[in-house]
Amino acid sequence: MKKEEYLERLTEQIRCRKAREPVRREICQHIEEQTASYMEEGMSGEEAEAAAVRDMGDPEKTGIALDKIHRPQMAWRLIVLIGILGLAGIAVSSEILFAQEAIGAGGTFVIRQGVYFVLSFLAMIGICYCDYSRIAARAKGIYLCMALLLGVLLPRYGLELNGSIRWINLGGIAVNLLAFAFWLAPLYGAVLYTYKGQGYQALAKGILWMVPGLWGAYTAPSMSTAVVLFLTFAVLLSAAVFKKWFQVSRKRTLGILWGTILTAPAAVCFYVLKFGAGYQAERLRAVFDPASMGGPARMIRELLKSSRFIGGGVLNGEIGYIDYSEYALTYLIAYYGILAGILLTALIAWLFWRFMKISLKQKNQLGMMMGIGCSAALLLQFGLFLCNNLGFGMMGVSCPFFSYGCGEMMSSFMMFGLLLSIYRYEKVLA
Repeated sequence: MKKEEYLERLTEQIRCRKAREPVRREICQHIEEQTASYMEEGMSGEEAEAAAVRDMGDPEKTGIALDKIHRPQMAWRLIVLIGILGLAGIAVSSEILFAQEAIGAGGTFVIRQGVYFVLSFLAMIGICYCDYSRIAARAKGIYLCMALLLGVLLPRYGLELNGSIRWINLGGIAVNLLAFAFWLAPLYGAVLYTYKGQGYQALAKGILWMVPGLWGAYTAPSMSTAVVLFLTFAVLLSAAVFKKWFQVSRKRTLGILWGTILTAPAAVCFYVLKFGAGYQAERLRAVFDPASMGGPARMIRELLKSSRFIGGGVLNGEIGYIDYSEYALTYLIAYYGILAGILLTALIAWLFWRFMKISLKQKNQLGMMMGIGCSAALLLQFGLFLCNNLGFGMMGVSCPFFSYGCGEMMSSFMMFGLLLSIYRYEKVLA
């Protein structure tokens, strides 16, 4: 049997079309290597190829065996957990906001959030079934467009709500466009992939590519988003250096990179205190001087002090109003107890860490980098959220499952979809 005929019959057994070409290349390489080995033993070209093909076994049986390996896989347990956490977030937030009388009559909030949840969940499944490498192929253009949208168009044409300009009007629905800024993280990882194999110029390009995204997030404006993106970009660039993508000295490069990163916060703090917006400077002072914290910070500490291990605290039903989207965990602990806060926090942290482990295990380098970008952004965002809700910081940040609104929910669920897509095609894409 000829090599081409064998490969054709073998790949016909593989149902996933995306897996056929990678498998074909791999088997073809094995046949060619064995053919060369037989020719060194004195066989003619035709005899050597025929012997090498026979060594591969029956094409149908081999193809069926490979089909069991190279097929898309679904992380159903993670999908179910995401669904449960999403519904739990709606239930908890609606009950607390009803208790605060922060919602109009009827179940308007529950219905609205339910619609957002369904749409976001469907978007997640849709992206899960998409080939993430197609997104990566257009990463540079999408990255620059998002940075331009955040840094130029949003401040000029966005809607102002609660003193911030971060929303756009889509059919009467105010969508928080800034929530989609975290998509810059996996896109940045895909951009770094395009410079694989280059030297120090690739490292310089990687640093320069940070600028548009950070500028867009800060100009939007959102200091917390810019901080999360900066740290995520640094993690991605470090991962690329550690994986030897660039022809540079790993120890020296990582030492200089993280030495700069650890000293950069001092420069940022100086700039914000001297030239930043007033509210940004106040929040920054609050991080270093708890005594200077305003009303929300004091209220958070009062809520935590009055909380019980199980059940509502002393202030249950008598607390003032602070933004639930940023301090949902504080409210959860105050109304349902410390144990409820620990359990829900542990589930969310485990989910994000599980996605990080899945990303680190990827043999596909592009999938690994985009997955690390998503997972790092989610973990850092969640870390800031925890600091805020435990009274250790005042950088406003939302968190998946806790925050309400179309933009926040849609952005995070779409990011989950990208992570699920990376897992789905783990054994398909080379």
